Amino acid sequence: MQNANAKGETQNAKPADRPVERWRARCGAVLAWLAGGFGIDVRSLAAFRMAIASMVLVDLAERLPDLTAHYSDLGVLPRAARVVMETNGSTTSGSWAWSLHQASGSPAGQALLFLLAAGCALSMLAGFRTRWATFACWLFTVSIYYRNPMLEDAGDTILHTVLFWSMFLPLGAAASLDRCLEQPVPPVPRRIVSVPGAALLLQICQVYWATAAEKHSPAWLSEHTALYYTLSLDAFVTPLGHRLLAYPQLLKGLTAFVYWFEWLGPILALLPVRRGLPRLLAVFGFWSLHLGIALTLELGAMPWISLGVWTIALPGAFWDRLQAIANHALAWRRPWAWPSGASAIFRRLPPGRPSYRPPGRITNVLVAALALYTIVWNVNQVTGLLEGRLSPSWKAPAYVLGLEQTWRMFAPYPITEDGWYEMRGVLADGSEVNLWEHDQPPPRRKPPNVAQTYRNRRWRKYLLGLRVYWTPFVPEFVAWLTRQWNDEYAGEAPQRRVRHVDIIYHIEETLSPDRRSTLIVPEIVFEGDVADSSPQR
Repeated sequence: MQNANAKGETQNAKPADRPVERWRARCGAVLAWLAGGFGIDVRSLAAFRMAIASMVLVDLAERLPDLTAHYSDLGVLPRAARVVMETNGSTTSGSWAWSLHQASGSPAGQALLFLLAAGCALSMLAGFRTRWATFACWLFTVSIYYRNPMLEDAGDTILHTVLFWSMFLPLGAAASLDRCLEQPVPPVPRRIVSVPGAALLLQICQVYWATAAEKHSPAWLSEHTALYYTLSLDAFVTPLGHRLLAYPQLLKGLTAFVYWFEWLGPILALLPVRRGLPRLLAVFGFWSLHLGIALTLELGAMPWISLGVWTIALPGAFWDRLQAIANHALAWRRPWAWPSGASAIFRRLPPGRPSYRPPGRITNVLVAALALYTIVWNVNQVTGLLEGRLSPSWKAPAYVLGLEQTWRMFAPYPITEDGWYEMRGVLADGSEVNLWEHDQPPPRRKPPNVAQTYRNRRWRKYLLGLRVYWTPFVPEFVAWLTRQWNDEYAGEAPQRRVRHVDIIYHIEETLSPDRRSTLIVPEIVFEGDVADSSPQR
């Protein structure tokens, strides 16, 4: 009798439990469907690895000509001045910033660090010891970033933040030496859904969401004149960008498109739709956006870094189609396979760790916590919600890990103040020389191409910020200018040595599209004898 009652109770409980079970099953299916939006094709990981490693190499090559000027004690920011920068409030990172490049003030020491960084980037490019190579690239990139913050822009921030998340991803799972060295070759899933992958994709999306959130001025939202003002900046605009100023209505439409695409493009990339068509449209959209930026503005490697970053979002259908075209056109059965002879050579190298290992529970928890931290960081950067409510030490992990980020590119309002530099030196014999372009006379009027007066994107960033953010370090720049002239031209002739320096920035205001201004206001950045330019601490 008791067994019969128990059986009856069990049968009566089943109908009540079925709705709960169905609800759980549906919730699980919805979560799995949403998680599919964060899936990454293993071939996209390989392309992303090659693109980012290539950009690290390009970045090092771009910095190399100014290695002495920017990173040694003979340059514009000696190590002693860098320490002062931490204590006088010039940087927000304060004492949390660290840099291996602070260990040496000699050009030879800096060259050695650059060489090590290039070797690690080559290892990452080839996919050899990929995880350790990625870690080393992140280490050197952050170290260079903090050695001289006066040179850094949003492109550098994108590079070292994506390198951080990449350390937790199996970048060597395809088209890599690590994969070739494995014996036997273990299977690797074609599509990887993981917490580190989701963190990286969210980091990329946050760049655009935070940038769009910062663009709350009428120039972006109602007047749609932001691109007009941006392309009016002579320090950045290319000849093609300057020509577009003749089409104000086109620029208004492009301004609205850029603003809304920064909001909607990342959402499109995360839609978990079969075959990945929305993601493919998002990738091509962002590629077109950054290619347009590269053609109209002199921003150095920044647009190309962004182009490389978006390769990780390419769906598997893209690679399937590409492989089908290659098979048909070139009769390749395995276009990603290494030649057998090369495989034999590679396998003589010492075997490495597996090219693919799913992240463990501790890794997932750590990465998820840091991903949430970066979301909070970006929300605070846009809204200022936590400023004054928490101790400043809550920002320490961002500075230590290189996750510090601010996305205010031409926001909230594009810069309307433009201009150019005049760097004039008076020699002991009374003659005047151009301390910036030694073979040219001092400029008395606006140069025909202001953007070309900056040697590269690093010098542009440095000089445009010198008179606004880094005024305490003008004496170091003056001392470097003077030393450059004296070492090259003075020699043993004391009458050819610099005795007086004038640095003037000629300000030209950009007005609305229907107005023009011919007013140019000179601003004295530095004026004095060379003896006055020696740093006094």
